[in-house]
Amino acid sequence: MNGKVEQIKELVKLKESGALSECEFQKLKQELLASETEQDLKAQMPNNTIRNLTVVTLALLIIGLAYYFLIFDASNKKQVNKNTINENASVEFSFLGSWAGVGYQSSGSKWTIKVVLNEGDYRIDYPSLACGGPLTLISKSTNKMVFRESITRGVGKCTDGGKLIISRINDNELKWVWFDSNDEDEVNSRVFRYETQNEFDQIINLMDPSLGLKAGDCAQVNFVGKGLFNSGERNTVRGRLTYTGSSNAFMKIVSMSNGSLYYDGETRYIGNEIEVPKSWINTCD
Repeated sequence: MNGKVEQIKELVKLKESGALSECEFQKLKQELLASETEQDLKAQMPNNTIRNLTVVTLALLIIGLAYYFLIFDASNKKQVNKNTINENASVEFSFLGSWAGVGYQSSGSKWTIKVVLNEGDYRIDYPSLACGGPLTLISKSTNKMVFRESITRGVGKCTDGGKLIISRINDNELKWVWFDSNDEDEVNSRVFRYETQNEFDQIINLMDPSLGLKAGDCAQVNFVGKGLFNSGERNTVRGRLTYTGSSNAFMKIVSMSNGSLYYDGETRYIGNEIEVPKSWINTCD
């Protein structure tokens, strides 16, 4: 720019000296100014190009971010919907599977429980009582199922026609409530999910060791005499189990608080083997 000013000053001097006419002076001056404008535009072009590229880059970045968040939001909503569907499926099918527990009646009797719930096929078994049968579904909600029992195995050993209500506590535990056919004689318990026979045995042992006894275990039975000469007499018998069935167990007598045991019409002594209901047995060390 300073060079152009000097050139114009030189042209002014030439005009004043008479070397250039006014017309020639104006023509040369216009040519100088025109060349200056062209050069300025060329000098500005890189800056304009950089500015334009910056604008385009920012626009593309904004579009990319907007697209990403739209896709992410849609994907997140799909995942939430998928999780909701899975949770609903889990709620609907949480009852399906095998469940084990121990039932206790106010009379003092107790028995093992095995409930197997497959899709459209429901069964109840009481292994320690050697009875069981199918369950008919009466009603079902998100957290509760109501059944009617039909005892078809071991008829006469269990009450037939009982109503069973199971309510979900969590995915692995259910509240178990049983009523007789008149909706009376309520029994409350818990049943727990299991997959193998070993897990079933562990659950029973934890809930009531006497119902989960095995051969070789130490067992103790308290007898009360009912005969003419031993009425009311107590005899604590300890021994080792030699065999355990679904409802009864055989025990070899190791010790007795009294000298002998009048049992099933015979007198038994240390070393004899006796058969007793498992519900009578207490564990010992």
